[in-house]
Amino acid sequence: MNRFFTTLVSLLTQMSVARHYTVVLKMGTSKMKESLDSKAVSRIARSFQLANPTFDSITFEGLACKELDSKSLKERVNHIIDALVFVLPQCFLECARIIERIGPVWIRGDKEDVLQAFAAWPVIDFIAVKGISHPKIAIPLLKSVTSLFSAEFAIRPFIKMYPEICYAFLESWLSDESEDVRRLVSEGTRPRLPWTSKLDCAIDSPERNIKLLCQLKSDSSLYVRRSVANHLNDIAKDHPDIVLSICEAWYPKADEHLKWLIRHATRTMVKEGRPRVYPLLGFTPNPKLASIALQVETKKVVLGESIVFEVCVSSGVKEAQSFVVDFSLDLLKANGKRKSKVFKLKNIKLAGGSSLSARKSMMIKEITTRRYYAGMQGISVLVNGVVLAQESFELVLR
Repeated sequence: MNRFFTTLVSLLTQMSVARHYTVVLKMGTSKMKESLDSKAVSRIARSFQLANPTFDSITFEGLACKELDSKSLKERVNHIIDALVFVLPQCFLECARIIERIGPVWIRGDKEDVLQAFAAWPVIDFIAVKGISHPKIAIPLLKSVTSLFSAEFAIRPFIKMYPEICYAFLESWLSDESEDVRRLVSEGTRPRLPWTSKLDCAIDSPERNIKLLCQLKSDSSLYVRRSVANHLNDIAKDHPDIVLSICEAWYPKADEHLKWLIRHATRTMVKEGRPRVYPLLGFTPNPKLASIALQVETKKVVLGESIVFEVCVSSGVKEAQSFVVDFSLDLLKANGKRKSKVFKLKNIKLAGGSSLSARKSMMIKEITTRRYYAGMQGISVLVNGVVLAQESFELVLR
């Protein structure tokens, strides 16, 4: 999966799986793929039978469960879609009539299982596979089932192939009573949505999406506002000045909800050290420090253990200052060069002439998206995105 680790969203077990990312990401792909097992297939079959009593559940379950255990998460999604294609009518309009009845009768599974919604993923993506030639039927159908899982992946092929038709529907959903539908407007159009391909049209020309986001920025739902923030953060990776101008225009009349959205939308630009972002968020543009010290307590770290360090900053002026202190791990690559990954340390308010320190312990552990190499690594401290202190440590592989 592309860019698997994404912005985390709130954990609410009765709602769309997109709200489960905090727990889901900790579980990893092996746990997620187990959610699409024979029990999930049985739930899909029983739900289709409730929507259409003539549904051939025996054939479907036989096909869907065949060699299912040997497949990855995405392979399981596609495998179950293939079984649905075989069993459901060849005419997409007939399929749509059945799926329209799925929502009210959908068997949601264990309420305590944050992965229960994954069973709806192949059902929703089936619409994109089977209905790609019927956008005026398929797109409203995605709206009707998005609360079961999230149609953010399935709507993207339609955006690419039928932008005018798709955006007309999206604009009509901006005031929909369902927060899942309103969120789909923002999340489905994200230029760099994790787990799927990029939307090049939105990367090259974000103006159309920005018009949608402007109407959702003060949505009553945090679920929607978080998506708007993540979407703006996506845009900022390619058009930082556009996002900064938008946020600068919003901030003077922003309430606390919108101020939170702006902070979340600009988080990548904060880590990148873009000068315009700091005064926007209320930080001192060019903080003046008498000194900054980085002390690494663990000079040798075994993979799977923690690096421990302390940062001490001292003011160089009489006036109070506020600024962002981050740190980066500068890790070896296969070619012997280093690649930096920036992490949040602390937002500091420093009285004139005073000093503050912050101690941090961070585990360096194996993850699927990074390979570690033994040897001397770097750790840096950044103030408002500028590196002001650096040290080294040795990483030992088990």
